Amino acid sequence: MKTMKLMFAAAAMCAGLVLAALPAMAQPGPVALTFMERVEAQTDASSSTGNVSGETFLYSMVSAFRKLDKDVTGNLYYLNKYSIDDGANASHIWGVNIARTLTGKWKGDLSYSHSSNPRRNTLPSSDSDRFSFGLTFKVNPMEKVRPHYTLKTTYSTGTDFSQGRTLSQKIDVVDDITGKWSYDIGYTFVWGLNDDGVNLFKEHYTNQYQADFTFKIDKKQRVTLGYLYLDQLFHAARNLGDNQLIRASYFYSYY
Repeated sequence: MKTMKLMFAAAAMCAGLVLAALPAMAQPGPVALTFMERVEAQTDASSSTGNVSGETFLYSMVSAFRKLDKDVTGNLYYLNKYSIDDGANASHIWGVNIARTLTGKWKGDLSYSHSSNPRRNTLPSSDSDRFSFGLTFKVNPMEKVRPHYTLKTTYSTGTDFSQGRTLSQKIDVVDDITGKWSYDIGYTFVWGLNDDGVNLFKEHYTNQYQADFTFKIDKKQRVTLGYLYLDQLFHAARNLGDNQLIRASYFYSYY
């Protein structure tokens, strides 16, 4: 039964992607590639030796964007997560996303991702697949009034639609500091959804506080310095406590 549910979920996802893209097939645009290299230091991560301590990761990503129509874009990406402390790969992640602009202020997106985590010391290998459905509202996208505000609601679930279900609400504040510098400050509230159907909102999972400062080198290159604080509230043995992430990222786009 679980296998059948998984097959049905995958088929539904494929059908959704096809239906979302059908109106856009007539006028596809060129493919734009973006490459990212990131160094990330975490203060309270689960190390491969079974301890909770600081750990540093290196991320390498390649992402392909294509405008399928004036209102539809597609994105395919691969992300490698490498543990500098262990000298080994921590994750291989690939995914696909289709986004459609509904109005000048509303946008919807549909995503699928697969994560493969190799065995590292005491950490066993694991694989997972997820769907997510997002709805974004831009409060003042075309106005001269600054800063710009964005609200986004996302439903995320495992591909069997019975485990790992969350509902998140995020608010972003974005503005330019100078001609080269900009900032993006956000807060995300994450609910864990109950699997038994008794109480829809089972538990408040996390509060996430994020701040990114980006320097635009030129039209194709940018550097971002970021900070993320995870206030983890869920009650489970896997809750390692609060975690702080400091990131330095370099992006290069080719189009």
